[in-house]
Amino acid sequence: MFAVILGITTTTFAQVPSYVPSDSLKAWYPFTGNANDKSGNGNNGVVSGAALIADRFGITKCAYSFNGSSDYIVANNSLYYTKSAFTVSAWVNIPKSSKGAYGDIIGSWPACGNQFLFRKDYSQGVDIIAINAGNNFGQATIDTSNLGNWMHLVFTMKLNDSLKLYVNGVEVSKAYSPGSITICSNLINIGREENKGGSGYFKGAIDDIGIWSRVLTKEEIFTLYNGCGSKIIKDEPIDQNVFAGNSAVFITSPATTNATYQWQTDLGFGFQNIVSDKGQYKGGKDDSLTILNTTLANNNQEFRCIINTGSCGIDTTKIVTLTVSNFTSLQSVNQSPQFKLYPNPATTQITISITDNNCMLYIYDLTGRLVQQQNLSGQETTVNTENYPKGLYTATLVNNNKVAHIKFAVGR
Repeated sequence: MFAVILGITTTTFAQVPSYVPSDSLKAWYPFTGNANDKSGNGNNGVVSGAALIADRFGITKCAYSFNGSSDYIVANNSLYYTKSAFTVSAWVNIPKSSKGAYGDIIGSWPACGNQFLFRKDYSQGVDIIAINAGNNFGQATIDTSNLGNWMHLVFTMKLNDSLKLYVNGVEVSKAYSPGSITICSNLINIGREENKGGSGYFKGAIDDIGIWSRVLTKEEIFTLYNGCGSKIIKDEPIDQNVFAGNSAVFITSPATTNATYQWQTDLGFGFQNIVSDKGQYKGGKDDSLTILNTTLANNNQEFRCIINTGSCGIDTTKIVTLTVSNFTSLQSVNQSPQFKLYPNPATTQITISITDNNCMLYIYDLTGRLVQQQNLSGQETTVNTENYPKGLYTATLVNNNKVAHIKFAVGR
Protein backbone atom coordinates (compact mmCIF):
# COMPACT_ATOMS: atom_id res chain seq x y z
CA MET A 1 0.00 0.00 0.00
CA PHE A 2 1.20 3.53 0.68
CA ALA A 3 4.94 3.53 1.45
CA VAL A 4 6.69 6.73 2.46
CA ILE A 5 9.54 7.86 4.66
CA LEU A 6 10.24 11.17 6.34
CA GLY A 7 12.80 13.62 5.04
CA ILE A 8 14.50 14.35 1.76
CA THR A 9 17.89 12.97 0.87
CA THR A 10 19.94 14.96 -1.60
CA THR A 11 22.79 13.43 -3.56
CA THR A 12 26.07 15.17 -4.25
CA PHE A 13 27.70 14.06 -7.48
CA ALA A 14 31.37 13.15 -7.68
CA GLN A 15 31.77 12.54 -11.42
CA VAL A 16 32.70 15.11 -14.04
CA PRO A 17 29.53 16.59 -15.62
CA SER A 18 28.81 15.59 -19.20
CA TYR A 19 29.22 19.17 -20.48
CA VAL A 20 32.86 19.35 -19.28
CA PRO A 21 35.34 18.44 -22.08
CA SER A 22 37.23 15.28 -21.12
CA ASP A 23 39.93 15.49 -23.79
CA SER A 24 43.21 16.57 -22.10
CA LEU A 25 41.44 17.33 -18.80
CA LYS A 26 44.13 17.42 -16.10
CA ALA A 27 42.09 18.51 -13.08
CA TRP A 28 38.45 19.15 -12.18
CA TYR A 29 37.55 20.61 -8.79
CA PRO A 30 33.73 20.67 -8.27
CA PHE A 31 34.26 21.26 -4.52
CA THR A 32 31.45 18.84 -3.63
CA GLY A 33 32.20 18.59 0.07
CA ASN A 34 35.99 18.65 -0.39
CA ALA A 35 38.78 19.86 -2.68
CA ASN A 36 39.42 16.54 -4.42
CA ASP A 37 40.22 16.35 -8.12
CA LYS A 38 37.44 14.41 -9.88
CA SER A 39 39.21 14.11 -13.22
CA GLY A 40 40.77 10.81 -12.16
CA ASN A 41 44.30 12.24 -12.16
CA GLY A 42 44.56 12.43 -8.39
CA ASN A 43 45.54 16.11 -8.16
CA ASN A 44 43.66 16.55 -4.88
CA GLY A 45 43.68 19.85 -3.01
CA VAL A 46 44.50 20.47 0.65
CA VAL A 47 42.23 23.08 2.26
CA SER A 48 43.62 25.70 4.61
CA GLY A 49 40.88 27.82 6.16
CA ALA A 50 38.54 28.06 3.16
CA ALA A 51 34.92 27.25 4.09
CA LEU A 52 32.37 25.21 2.15
CA ILE A 53 29.29 27.21 1.11
CA ALA A 54 26.33 26.90 -1.28
CA ASP A 55 27.22 27.03 -4.98
CA ARG A 56 25.54 29.08 -7.72
CA PHE A 57 22.64 26.59 -7.77
CA GLY A 58 22.03 26.89 -4.04
CA ILE A 59 23.40 23.40 -3.27
CA THR A 60 25.06 23.46 0.14
CA LYS A 61 28.74 22.61 0.63
CA CYS A 62 29.54 22.70 -3.09
CA ALA A 63 31.78 25.79 -3.35
CA TYR A 64 34.53 27.37 -1.25
CA SER A 65 34.57 30.81 0.34
CA PHE A 66 37.89 32.64 0.89
CA ASN A 67 38.34 35.40 3.48
CA GLY A 68 40.95 37.46 1.59
CA SER A 69 43.57 37.25 4.32
CA SER A 70 44.56 33.67 5.07
CA ASP A 71 42.36 31.11 3.26
CA TYR A 72 43.72 29.02 0.41
CA ILE A 73 43.82 25.55 -1.17
CA VAL A 74 46.94 23.82 -2.52
CA ALA A 75 46.87 20.95 -5.03
CA ASN A 76 49.30 18.35 -3.77
CA ASN A 77 50.39 16.75 -7.06
CA SER A 78 51.78 17.84 -10.40
CA LEU A 79 49.18 18.83 -12.99
CA TYR A 80 51.55 18.21 -15.88
CA TYR A 81 50.11 20.94 -18.03
CA THR A 82 52.21 21.67 -21.11
CA LYS A 83 54.43 24.66 -21.78
CA SER A 84 52.81 25.25 -25.17
CA ALA A 85 49.04 25.25 -24.58
CA PHE A 86 46.52 25.02 -21.76
CA THR A 87 43.15 26.29 -20.49
CA VAL A 88 42.01 27.27 -17.00
CA SER A 89 38.32 27.68 -16.10
CA ALA A 90 36.60 28.74 -12.87
CA TRP A 91 33.34 30.10 -11.50
CA VAL A 92 33.94 32.99 -9.10
CA ASN A 93 31.81 35.31 -7.00
CA ILE A 94 33.59 38.55 -6.12
CA PRO A 95 31.73 40.54 -3.44
CA LYS A 96 31.13 44.25 -3.93
CA SER A 97 33.19 44.84 -0.81
CA SER A 98 36.24 43.61 -2.78
CA LYS A 99 36.12 46.58 -5.13
CA GLY A 100 39.63 47.93 -5.46
CA ALA A 101 41.24 44.84 -3.92
CA TYR A 102 43.75 42.37 -5.37
CA GLY A 103 43.52 38.60 -5.04
CA ASP A 104 44.67 35.46 -6.85
CA ILE A 105 41.96 33.05 -8.00
CA ILE A 106 44.22 30.20 -9.12
CA GLY A 107 47.80 29.95 -10.21
CA SER A 108 51.24 28.45 -10.06
CA TRP A 109 53.59 31.38 -9.58
CA PRO A 110 56.61 30.19 -7.55
CA ALA A 111 59.74 32.22 -6.89
CA CYS A 112 61.69 29.95 -9.22
CA GLY A 113 59.74 30.85 -12.35
CA ASN A 114 56.62 32.34 -13.91
CA GLN A 115 54.10 29.61 -14.75
CA PHE A 116 50.54 30.99 -14.73
CA LEU A 117 48.36 33.26 -12.61
CA PHE A 118 44.64 34.06 -12.84
CA ARG A 119 43.64 36.93 -10.58
CA LYS A 120 41.30 39.75 -9.67
CA ASP A 121 43.21 43.03 -9.84
CA TYR A 122 42.79 46.79 -9.69
CA SER A 123 44.38 49.05 -12.28
CA GLN A 124 43.99 52.75 -13.01
CA GLY A 125 40.90 53.04 -10.84
CA VAL A 126 38.98 50.03 -12.23
CA ASP A 127 38.57 46.39 -11.21
CA ILE A 128 39.97 43.93 -13.72
CA ILE A 129 40.47 40.24 -14.31
CA ALA A 130 44.12 39.67 -15.21
CA ILE A 131 46.04 36.67 -16.50
CA ASN A 132 49.75 35.92 -16.63
CA ALA A 133 51.22 32.94 -18.44
CA GLY A 134 54.99 33.05 -18.43
CA ASN A 135 55.88 36.51 -19.74
CA ASN A 136 52.48 36.92 -21.39
CA PHE A 137 49.80 39.19 -19.96
CA GLY A 138 46.15 39.91 -20.62
CA GLN A 139 43.35 41.70 -18.81
CA ALA A 140 39.72 42.78 -19.02
CA THR A 141 37.66 45.27 -17.03
CA ILE A 142 35.05 43.75 -14.69
CA ASP A 143 31.52 44.97 -15.29
CA THR A 144 30.59 46.32 -11.85
CA SER A 145 27.14 44.73 -12.19
CA ASN A 146 28.90 41.35 -11.99
CA LEU A 147 30.28 42.06 -8.53
CA GLY A 148 28.34 40.04 -5.99
CA ASN A 149 27.21 37.57 -8.67
CA TRP A 150 28.72 34.37 -9.98
CA MET A 151 30.91 34.83 -13.09
CA HIS A 152 32.40 32.20 -15.35
CA LEU A 153 36.05 32.98 -16.17
CA VAL A 154 38.25 31.13 -18.68
CA PHE A 155 41.67 31.85 -20.08
CA THR A 156 43.47 29.99 -22.83
CA MET A 157 47.13 30.17 -23.79
CA LYS A 158 48.89 28.86 -26.90
CA LEU A 159 52.60 29.57 -27.30
CA ASN A 160 53.46 31.84 -30.25
CA ASP A 161 49.78 32.35 -30.88
CA SER A 162 47.48 34.06 -28.38
CA LEU A 163 46.38 34.50 -24.79
CA LYS A 164 42.58 34.87 -24.50
CA LEU A 165 40.19 35.71 -21.67
CA TYR A 166 36.50 34.79 -21.62
CA VAL A 167 33.84 36.10 -19.23
CA ASN A 168 30.48 34.31 -19.12
CA GLY A 169 31.19 32.50 -22.37
CA VAL A 170 32.26 35.59 -24.35
CA GLU A 171 35.82 36.44 -25.44
CA VAL A 172 36.72 39.82 -23.90
CA SER A 173 40.50 40.01 -24.31
CA LYS A 174 43.15 38.70 -26.70
CA ALA A 175 46.92 39.23 -26.72
CA TYR A 176 49.86 37.76 -28.62
CA SER A 177 51.83 35.24 -26.50
CA PRO A 178 55.41 34.73 -27.66
CA GLY A 179 56.78 34.16 -24.16
CA SER A 180 57.62 30.72 -22.81
CA ILE A 181 56.64 29.15 -19.47
CA THR A 182 59.20 27.82 -17.01
CA ILE A 183 57.81 24.90 -15.01
CA CYS A 184 59.64 24.54 -11.72
CA SER A 185 56.90 23.78 -9.19
CA ASN A 186 54.26 21.08 -8.93
CA LEU A 187 51.96 23.12 -6.70
CA ILE A 188 48.76 24.84 -7.77
CA ASN A 189 47.43 27.48 -5.36
CA ILE A 190 43.76 28.42 -5.21
CA GLY A 191 42.88 31.65 -3.42
CA ARG A 192 46.43 33.02 -3.02
CA GLU A 193 49.82 33.46 -4.73
CA GLU A 194 52.48 30.88 -3.94
CA ASN A 195 55.46 33.21 -4.40
CA LYS A 196 57.22 34.42 -1.22
CA GLY A 197 55.34 32.15 1.13
CA GLY A 198 51.86 33.21 0.08
CA SER A 199 50.35 36.59 -0.74
CA GLY A 200 47.57 38.07 -2.84
CA TYR A 201 44.79 36.35 -0.89
CA PHE A 202 41.47 36.28 -2.73
CA LYS A 203 38.22 37.42 -1.12
CA GLY A 204 35.10 35.78 -2.50
CA ALA A 205 33.87 32.36 -3.61
CA ILE A 206 35.31 29.90 -6.14
CA ASP A 207 33.81 26.78 -7.70
CA ASP A 208 34.15 24.28 -10.57
CA ILE A 209 37.81 24.80 -11.48
CA GLY A 210 39.04 22.98 -14.57
CA ILE A 211 42.52 22.72 -16.13
CA TRP A 212 43.25 21.30 -19.59
CA SER A 213 46.55 20.75 -21.41
CA ARG A 214 45.16 22.24 -24.61
CA VAL A 215 43.21 25.27 -25.81
CA LEU A 216 39.47 24.73 -25.58
CA THR A 217 37.39 25.90 -28.52
CA LYS A 218 34.93 28.79 -28.26
CA GLU A 219 32.11 26.28 -28.48
CA GLU A 220 33.51 24.21 -25.61
CA ILE A 221 33.95 27.32 -23.47
CA PHE A 222 30.39 28.48 -24.13
CA THR A 223 29.12 25.01 -23.23
CA LEU A 224 31.10 25.16 -19.97
CA TYR A 225 29.37 28.45 -19.17
CA ASN A 226 25.89 27.40 -20.26
CA GLY A 227 26.34 23.67 -19.60
CA CYS A 228 23.30 23.11 -17.45
CA GLY A 229 21.02 25.28 -19.53
CA SER A 230 18.27 27.41 -18.07
CA LYS A 231 16.14 24.59 -16.68
CA ILE A 232 16.57 21.29 -14.91
CA ILE A 233 13.27 19.59 -15.76
CA LYS A 234 12.67 18.73 -19.41
CA ASP A 235 9.36 16.85 -19.18
CA GLU A 236 6.82 17.37 -16.41
CA PRO A 237 4.60 14.50 -15.23
CA ILE A 238 0.90 14.78 -16.07
CA ASP A 239 -2.28 13.93 -14.16
CA GLN A 240 -3.47 10.33 -14.45
CA ASN A 241 -7.04 8.97 -14.58
CA VAL A 242 -7.54 5.22 -14.12
CA PHE A 243 -10.23 2.77 -13.08
CA ALA A 244 -9.86 1.03 -9.72
CA GLY A 245 -7.72 -2.10 -10.02
CA ASN A 246 -5.57 -0.70 -12.83
CA SER A 247 -2.10 0.78 -12.53
CA ALA A 248 -1.08 4.41 -13.04
CA VAL A 249 2.29 5.70 -14.26
CA PHE A 250 3.83 9.16 -13.80
CA ILE A 251 6.88 10.01 -15.95
CA THR A 252 9.37 12.88 -15.82
CA SER A 253 12.79 13.60 -17.33
CA PRO A 254 15.64 16.07 -16.69
CA ALA A 255 17.23 18.45 -19.16
CA THR A 256 20.68 16.98 -18.44
CA THR A 257 22.21 13.57 -17.75
CA ASN A 258 23.28 11.84 -14.53
CA ALA A 259 20.20 12.81 -12.52
CA THR A 260 18.71 11.10 -9.48
CA TYR A 261 15.00 11.01 -8.66
CA GLN A 262 12.90 10.98 -5.52
CA TRP A 263 9.14 10.70 -5.90
CA GLN A 264 6.93 11.97 -3.09
CA THR A 265 3.26 11.77 -2.17
CA ASP A 266 0.99 13.65 0.23
CA LEU A 267 -1.26 11.56 2.46
CA GLY A 268 -2.37 14.50 4.54
CA PHE A 269 0.91 15.02 6.44
CA GLY A 270 2.71 16.97 3.73
CA PHE A 271 4.85 15.50 0.96
CA GLN A 272 6.97 12.54 2.08
CA ASN A 273 9.47 10.38 0.19
CA ILE A 274 8.22 7.19 -1.41
CA VAL A 275 10.27 4.12 -0.57
CA SER A 276 11.19 2.50 -3.84
CA ASP A 277 9.54 -0.81 -4.76
CA LYS A 278 7.46 -1.25 -1.61
CA GLY A 279 3.75 -1.92 -1.40
CA GLN A 280 1.81 -0.24 -4.20
CA TYR A 281 4.78 1.68 -5.52
CA LYS A 282 7.42 0.79 -8.08
CA GLY A 283 10.15 3.19 -9.19
CA GLY A 284 10.21 5.65 -6.29
CA LYS A 285 13.78 6.57 -7.26
CA ASP A 286 13.39 6.28 -11.05
CA ASP A 287 12.20 8.65 -13.76
CA SER A 288 8.85 6.84 -13.80
CA LEU A 289 6.66 5.98 -10.83
CA THR A 290 4.06 3.20 -11.04
CA ILE A 291 1.14 2.88 -8.62
CA LEU A 292 0.02 -0.75 -8.78
CA ASN A 293 -3.52 -2.05 -8.29
CA THR A 294 -5.06 1.32 -7.53
CA THR A 295 -8.08 1.52 -5.23
CA LEU A 296 -10.57 4.27 -4.50
CA ALA A 297 -8.39 5.13 -1.51
CA ASN A 298 -5.86 6.50 -4.07
CA ASN A 299 -8.42 8.88 -5.56
CA ASN A 300 -7.20 12.51 -5.60
CA GLN A 301 -3.78 11.44 -4.27
CA GLU A 302 -1.04 13.95 -5.15
CA PHE A 303 2.50 13.22 -6.33
CA ARG A 304 5.63 15.13 -7.30
CA CYS A 305 9.27 14.29 -8.07
CA ILE A 306 12.51 15.91 -6.86
CA ILE A 307 15.20 15.79 -9.57
CA ASN A 308 18.83 16.20 -8.49
CA THR A 309 21.31 16.78 -11.31
CA GLY A 310 24.27 17.26 -9.00
CA SER A 311 26.37 20.13 -10.32
CA CYS A 312 23.40 21.52 -12.26
CA GLY A 313 21.16 21.81 -9.21
CA ILE A 314 17.89 20.48 -7.82
CA ASP A 315 14.32 21.15 -8.90
CA THR A 316 10.86 19.81 -8.13
CA THR A 317 8.24 18.92 -10.72
CA LYS A 318 4.74 20.29 -10.63
CA ILE A 319 2.24 18.50 -8.40
CA VAL A 320 0.12 15.95 -10.25
CA THR A 321 -3.05 14.18 -9.18
CA LEU A 322 -4.15 10.56 -9.49
CA THR A 323 -7.88 10.16 -10.11
CA VAL A 324 -9.30 6.68 -9.53
CA SER A 325 -12.85 5.92 -10.70
CA ASN A 326 -15.27 3.10 -10.00
CA PHE A 327 -16.04 1.52 -13.36
CA THR A 328 -19.72 1.00 -12.49
CA SER A 329 -20.45 4.52 -11.22
CA LEU A 330 -18.58 7.52 -12.53
CA GLN A 331 -21.09 10.27 -11.97
CA SER A 332 -20.29 10.84 -8.28
CA VAL A 333 -16.54 10.27 -8.33
CA ASN A 334 -15.78 13.54 -6.51
CA GLN A 335 -18.34 13.05 -3.76
CA SER A 336 -17.14 11.96 -0.31
CA PRO A 337 -18.85 9.88 2.36
CA GLN A 338 -19.51 11.82 5.57
CA PHE A 339 -17.98 10.48 8.78
CA LYS A 340 -16.71 11.59 12.15
CA LEU A 341 -13.87 10.15 14.22
CA TYR A 342 -13.42 10.64 17.94
CA PRO A 343 -11.69 11.02 20.34
CA ASN A 344 -8.75 12.63 18.58
CA PRO A 345 -6.09 12.14 19.94
CA ALA A 346 -7.07 8.61 20.90
CA THR A 347 -5.68 6.21 23.48
CA THR A 348 -7.18 2.72 23.43
CA GLN A 349 -10.02 3.13 20.92
CA ILE A 350 -11.69 5.39 18.37
CA THR A 351 -15.33 5.66 17.41
CA ILE A 352 -16.31 6.21 13.79
CA SER A 353 -19.73 7.64 13.00
CA ILE A 354 -20.95 7.40 9.38
CA THR A 355 -23.96 8.55 7.40
CA ASP A 356 -23.57 5.97 4.60
CA ASN A 357 -23.94 2.27 5.32
CA ASN A 358 -21.63 -0.46 4.07
CA CYS A 359 -18.39 1.58 4.00
CA MET A 360 -14.91 0.09 3.94
CA LEU A 361 -12.42 1.51 6.49
CA TYR A 362 -8.67 1.56 5.85
CA ILE A 363 -6.21 2.81 8.51
CA TYR A 364 -2.64 3.66 7.53
CA ASP A 365 0.28 4.64 9.73
CA LEU A 366 2.69 7.47 8.89
CA THR A 367 4.90 5.17 6.80
CA GLY A 368 1.91 4.28 4.61
CA ARG A 369 1.58 0.76 6.01
CA LEU A 370 -1.96 -0.60 6.14
CA VAL A 371 -2.63 -1.17 9.84
CA GLN A 372 -6.24 -2.28 9.73
CA GLN A 373 -9.20 -2.61 7.40
CA GLN A 374 -12.79 -3.60 8.08
CA ASN A 375 -16.30 -3.19 6.80
CA LEU A 376 -18.50 -0.65 8.61
CA SER A 377 -22.12 -1.74 8.44
CA GLY A 378 -23.63 0.35 11.25
CA GLN A 379 -23.93 4.03 12.04
CA GLU A 380 -21.24 3.85 14.72
CA THR A 381 -18.28 1.50 14.99
CA THR A 382 -15.62 1.25 17.70
CA VAL A 383 -12.10 0.42 16.59
CA ASN A 384 -9.58 -0.89 19.12
CA THR A 385 -6.31 1.10 18.99
CA GLU A 386 -4.80 -0.31 22.16
CA ASN A 387 -2.03 -2.09 20.24
CA TYR A 388 -1.34 0.84 17.90
CA PRO A 389 2.12 2.37 18.42
CA LYS A 390 2.05 6.00 19.46
CA GLY A 391 1.94 8.22 16.37
CA LEU A 392 -0.10 9.69 13.52
CA TYR A 393 -2.56 7.74 11.36
CA THR A 394 -4.90 8.26 8.43
CA ALA A 395 -8.41 6.79 8.41
CA THR A 396 -9.69 6.35 4.85
CA LEU A 397 -13.37 5.61 4.26
CA VAL A 398 -14.54 4.20 0.91
CA ASN A 399 -18.17 3.81 -0.15
CA ASN A 400 -18.60 2.69 -3.76
CA ASN A 401 -16.56 5.36 -5.60
CA LYS A 402 -16.60 7.92 -2.77
CA VAL A 403 -13.52 8.47 -0.60
CA ALA A 404 -12.81 10.56 2.52
CA HIS A 405 -9.79 10.87 4.84
CA ILE A 406 -9.33 11.92 8.46
CA LYS A 407 -6.00 12.23 10.25
CA PHE A 408 -5.81 11.19 13.88
CA ALA A 409 -3.21 10.60 16.57
CA VAL A 410 -2.74 7.82 19.07
CA GLY A 411 -1.09 8.69 22.36
CA ARG A 412 -0.73 7.11 25.76
